[in-house]
Amino acid sequence: MQTDKMKVLLYLKKSGLDKSGQAPIMGRITYGRTIAQFSCKLSCDPKLWNARESRLNGKSREAVATNGKLERLLLSVQSAYRVLCERGVVFTATDIKEQFQGSMQTQITFLERYDRMVKDMEQKVGIEIKATTMSSYYTIRKHLQVFIGEKYHTTDISFGQMEEDFLECLQHYSVGKLGHSQGYYRKMALAVKKVCRLAYREGLTERQLFAHIQIERGENKQPRALDRASLDKLQSLTFEPYEVDLETARNLFLFSCFTGVAYCDMVALNQEHLFTDDEGAMWLKFRRQKNDTLCRVKLLSEAVRMIERYQSEERNTLFAPIAYSAYLVQLKALQLRAGISIPLSAHVGRHTFATLITLERGVPIETVSRMLGHSSIQTTERYATSPRRSSSMSSSDFSLSPKIYNSLCDHSRKCPQKHLSFSEKAIKLLPESLRALGDKVITIHTADEKIMRSTFKILFYINKNKTKADGTTAILCRITIDGANIVITTGESIKPHEWSVKRGETTDKKTNRRLQTFREEIEQGYSILLYKYGAVSAELLKNHLQGIGRTPTRLLALSADELKAQRESKSEGTYSNNRSSDRQLNSFVRSRGEEEIPLTALTIGFFDDYRFHLKKEGYAPATINRHLCWLSRLMYRAVSQGTIRFNPFERAMWQSSWHSRCRMRGRN
Repeated sequence: MQTDKMKVLLYLKKSGLDKSGQAPIMGRITYGRTIAQFSCKLSCDPKLWNARESRLNGKSREAVATNGKLERLLLSVQSAYRVLCERGVVFTATDIKEQFQGSMQTQITFLERYDRMVKDMEQKVGIEIKATTMSSYYTIRKHLQVFIGEKYHTTDISFGQMEEDFLECLQHYSVGKLGHSQGYYRKMALAVKKVCRLAYREGLTERQLFAHIQIERGENKQPRALDRASLDKLQSLTFEPYEVDLETARNLFLFSCFTGVAYCDMVALNQEHLFTDDEGAMWLKFRRQKNDTLCRVKLLSEAVRMIERYQSEERNTLFAPIAYSAYLVQLKALQLRAGISIPLSAHVGRHTFATLITLERGVPIETVSRMLGHSSIQTTERYATSPRRSSSMSSSDFSLSPKIYNSLCDHSRKCPQKHLSFSEKAIKLLPESLRALGDKVITIHTADEKIMRSTFKILFYINKNKTKADGTTAILCRITIDGANIVITTGESIKPHEWSVKRGETTDKKTNRRLQTFREEIEQGYSILLYKYGAVSAELLKNHLQGIGRTPTRLLALSADELKAQRESKSEGTYSNNRSSDRQLNSFVRSRGEEEIPLTALTIGFFDDYRFHLKKEGYAPATINRHLCWLSRLMYRAVSQGTIRFNPFERAMWQSSWHSRCRMRGRN
């Protein structure tokens, strides 16, 4: 391992003056006992050159531009030096020069790739992206350019110049200097990570930058809702004839309190969103603009009166639209007039519906979640306290999996002295025979806890007694769950002297990163199985990670194989739908100019391109999700059979809220 320091000197070649009297700027790299010279491809007036500082004097336009280019050049040299150091091989000053010059000729800078990403997103406006969403990317781009200028003294940087503290410095700049919230900084950081992820996929960087950095969401503020007294104050307000706008704002806010409809959805409601059931009750049925989730809300008498009051044939909407900025100002005025301590905002009405109107009246939290259009019940749980949650649960809402039942029985026979960890939801439906086992077998959790883990440990180690012909030994992984353990190979090999038993890692950074990724895959698999079955054994986790049996290694071959297997086991209708999905997948792959795609080459970008392709073809959301569901099923089959280590589409974005059912179906 080389430990020599690298030095870079910039100087003028005064003997090479051109006709205008400009001297070329040269560079000299010194590393150890080796020297390499290069041209900066810049020139300047010798009178402006500062030999001590290696830059131009003054603040003229020429001096500022040239100094910026020199700063960028020096950063590129440093980046090339770090790349060679990470490779762990012997190199010279000439190698640094060649690495630096090659990267300078072919590299795409960070902001250039950001602009390409934004341009690609602009093509999806109106299909997947709203026009208003793009404005945030334009604003983030301006902030990033100013930040890069202040930190690096240049207009743009290469990916190799982005150091590990880039996001940390960006946070200090955004939150500390500009006064942004943690939430806004998170948007900026996620945009940076997305650009770096795209660059890594395209081979613009040798490693994915900031892949393992988690961005905090900031303080999770509890929803603010009105109590009964404050709501009564608002309802009892009286207005003068000239205060029509203020009264309208009050009534719209009350409508939100009695329905839970967000402001953007409320002003877009029309007669098509109203329907009457068999009992004569009026309902709202619409899709949220935020996540396209279907909402059904039974209208209370107060809400019905609001609709009847503002109903008009002169417009299509139920309510006359009010500018959002004006609406917020009027809410502040209403707060002062009613003497309410809680600051009124558009979302306070929605929170009031969730707490005061529904949960406090005993409406099950699952029902409230569907009415509010939440994509996850965890969002709804923020409105509920522990007693309210527990009271809303009933045994009819849950079912005990046979696998959980068998796991309990086996565990009680083999390990009566040990504990199993299950959620309260599963415990409620245990048969009396298992309830009689008592606390020696089952650990019952409170309603506030999701699912507690059992004893779960991961250990990386090597077996020095088993070395290969080249002197290396395999890195193994021991997984221990409730005292039982299994051993799997990581696929990595090192020389025994490079392994640290104390730290459980090697001296090679790249290998350590791969081991960390392997650890995260194990933890993810454990969490998936725990949530799916309620209990996890070491052998079950091993099968999940490695798979059993053989399967095709290419996408279309796997699709054909899966379709053939379903021909006898599935109904004619299901088989026909899956055959249609298979044909659509084949057509998409052919449209890309490819005959086949290896499963190991699939990324989440393929999933997004496929979804966008289906949208452009004009398919309905349900049809799009059916085709995507087939693709996801193939990945789960490949994972279970051990062809690929993990599903590359695990975090993919689907077209509608019922994708979770499709994904669960694909696991079975």
